[in-house]
Parts: sequence; structure tokens; C-alpha cells
Amino acid sequence: MKNCPFCGGNEIGPCWNTRQDGNEITMMFCNSCGATGPVVIYKTSDDENRSAKAWNKRHNLM
Repeated sequence: MKNCPFCGGNEIGPCWNTRQDGNEITMMFCNSCGATGPVVIYKTSDDENRSAKAWNKRHNLM
């Protein structure tokens, strides 16, 4: 897992939430600064892996 692009933290993990329309979503979360993203609509356990891949795909700001 890549470090957070905002604070450089390395404590990154998945988190889940429910949108107002009832869809479950997952995203990666930085425990150091609270940065989240990208959001993936959660349908199966594979979607957590999709969130991790999306997190690692972005460009680093640091």
C-alpha cells in the first residue's frame, strides 16, 4: 500500500459506509490525517481490493 499522498503516513486501511441511497461503499482511509478515497460501491469482498488498487493508482503529491 502506498503512503498517504497528503501526510506521508503509512497506516492505510479500508473503511466502509452506507450512502443515503442504501448502497454500501468502501474506500481506503489514512489513520494519520483522515484522508479517504477513492469510493467504490461495495458488492463483494473483492471491492476492498478494488479500493486498494485505486488508492495505489493515484499520483503522489509528496
